[in-house]
Order: sequence, then structure tokens, then C-alpha cells
Amino acid sequence: MENNKFMWQDIIINKSSKNIKFSVIIPVYNASKYLITCLMEIYNQKYDDIEIICVNDGSTDNTEQILEFYSKLKSPKTFIGINKKNEGVSAARNSGLKAATGDYVVFVDADDIINHSMFEQLSKELKKQSPDILVFGFDVKNEGGEIPGWISEQSNSSENYYTTDVSLQKPKPFDAIVHLEKAAKPFVWRQAFKRSLIAENEILFPINFGLGEDNIFLFECYSKAKDVRFITDRLYFYRINHVSAMTKFHLLPNKKFNIHLNLVREIVSKLKKQGNFDEYYIHLIGWITNFLYWDWKQFNEVSRHKYAKEIVSIYADMGLSTDFVYEWEREHAKEIEAAALNEPLSLEQSINSHADAEIEYHKNEIIRLLNTKIFKIGRMLTFKKRVDVKRIMRLLSESEKI
Repeated sequence: MENNKFMWQDIIINKSSKNIKFSVIIPVYNASKYLITCLMEIYNQKYDDIEIICVNDGSTDNTEQILEFYSKLKSPKTFIGINKKNEGVSAARNSGLKAATGDYVVFVDADDIINHSMFEQLSKELKKQSPDILVFGFDVKNEGGEIPGWISEQSNSSENYYTTDVSLQKPKPFDAIVHLEKAAKPFVWRQAFKRSLIAENEILFPINFGLGEDNIFLFECYSKAKDVRFITDRLYFYRINHVSAMTKFHLLPNKKFNIHLNLVREIVSKLKKQGNFDEYYIHLIGWITNFLYWDWKQFNEVSRHKYAKEIVSIYADMGLSTDFVYEWEREHAKEIEAAALNEPLSLEQSINSHADAEIEYHKNEIIRLLNTKIFKIGRMLTFKKRVDVKRIMRLLSESEKI
């Protein structure tokens, strides 16, 4: 398995004698501006059964010096600093997973902040049921970047759960979590994962995507999880700024969409390889439609036709008709299918179509104005030459023949 090949360089370890409950994995690339604040929030936690795995992904700032400092810091918490060559956030997280020894894994981004009692609250919840995954709420900290509406909507997690244990009350089906439950996606940093779930199923982050790796990782985790719990406590503070990955790709819509297409293909491929694709593939087509539709809708007609054909090819690979899509996504799926079949207008046709629409719009506006009471009263009150309405209507008719 190619993703299992890790490239290790210096590993700085300050080992404590405490039993480890949480492995906190922090990938860092030139984020020393925020790193100390991030680390101090973890060190200031009253809960001590934590190992902090900080992976320096080839930073050129003073990240390595910060790791050296914390490796010598006396604390009941364990600190592991890993220096490696730059390979991206997915490879950095994978390195952290290889070093992890905790019962649960939590991912934290170096420029984000956590709640002051996060691990105490997580521990309390995990002791109740010991789920495979525990999802919690988050807040957004805006520092110059645009906050997409869908992120704001997801800042609260649902008071629900999914489990395969039918003896429990009101179990939530798998598809409701993976394909419909927005609270569970697409951020790995708002969830605590049982490490055995990840290790036993050899789940790692895909490399060479640049965007959306969390989705692929989560689909694999959720498809293997037997018990997923949700709490509404906001335990994480996600920082958005003008240099974030999502902000960067927001300015490159075509590149972002192509990445999302490849991401969807990867998810479908992995689920097929896992052997449980047939259990919930009907719901997957609805998720794909929802995931791609709104970005697709923003393109011009030519691009919509091009990308619609690619989306439909994914539908075809799944061997499923869009007639099976949930009602609230079926209309969007059918719109995508229609766009794939209809050839876009030529440049000349597009210009003429636009011109006709403009003429029709202005014609209707003039007719509306001529029929208003204010215009009619104005004609009656003015002593100047009256407007020749018949002439205006004749000119409008002639313009349609041009």
C-alpha cells in the first residue's frame, strides 16, 4: 500500500510516564506565527493524558526551533516533534498517525485554537459510550478571509448518533451520517477518532490532492465505524484568513472543481475496494450531486456542459440512474444530465441570444412605462409636443425584425 511508505527524518521525543488517552496530531508548515498559541492552549489543559505530535512539514521559518523548545519542556504531557521534508498536509498527518499511541486521535491545525477544557469534555463523553467517532461543534474565527455560508451552517453538530447496535434507541442509519449529515463533514479537526478504527483498517490521508483530503479520509472512517456520537459543545475555533487553502482555491474555480471531481472518483473507487459499496451506493449519488452542484451552477454554459458530462460519467460508473436520487437532489441531478446532453450555443448564437433577451427586456420596460398612470397624467398635463406612442410602438416592432 503506497500510502504506508513514510519518510522520516529527525524525531524529537520527550516521553512522559502517563497513560496516553489522546494523540493530538498537528501538521505545521510555516505557521510559527500561530504555533506557540496553539501549543499553549493544549499545554494549559487540565487534562494531562495527552501526547502532542507536532509534524514540521519542511517549514522555512522557526518552526523547528519551537519544536526543540517544547521537547525540553517539563510537563506531564508527552511531546513528540517530527521534522520532515515538505510533502503536504496529508503526508504530515500520516506521519503523525504512524507515531500515535493514544486511545483516540484528534487533529488540530497549527493556526487554530481549541477550547480551554476540550480534552476534559471529550474524555467525559467518551467514557459514557466509547464510540468509534465523536463529533463536536466549532466556531469560526475570521481574519480577513471570506466565510462560506456552508461552513457557518455546520458550526453546530447534531444531537444524534449512528450505530449498528440495534438494541440502542433510535439508531441513525449509515447513509444519514455519511451522505446527509452535514455536521460530520468535511473537517477532521472536529472529531475524535478511536485509533484502533484507523489502524486496523489501515486508513490514511490521500496525498497529491491539495484540497478535500478530509472528505476521503472521513468516508473511509465512517464506512468502517460502528458507533458515531455527536455533541453540540463548541470545542474548536477554526481560523479563516486570506491565505487558507479554501480561500486560495475559491479564486480558481476551474482548478477547484477538477480537484473535487477527482476527489469524488477516489471516494467511489475506495468504497468499491472496501467491498461495502453496494450497501449504500444509492445514497452516494445524492451526496455527489449535492457536493458538486452549486459550484457547477456558477460556470458559464460551455463549462457547465463540459463538467456535466464528467459528472454523468461518474453516475454511469456507479451503474445507477438519477431516478434513485433523493427527491431534494433529484432536480439538480436531472439538470446536470440535461446539460450533459445539450450542446452549448456557439459564440455567435450566444451573442444573438443575449441581444434578443436585452431587446425583449427593454421593450417590456418601455411598454410598462407607457401604461403607467404617472406617464398618462404627464401627457395630459404637459403643454409641449406630446409623445407619439404609436410611433414608439412601431419602432419596437421594427426592432424585432432586425
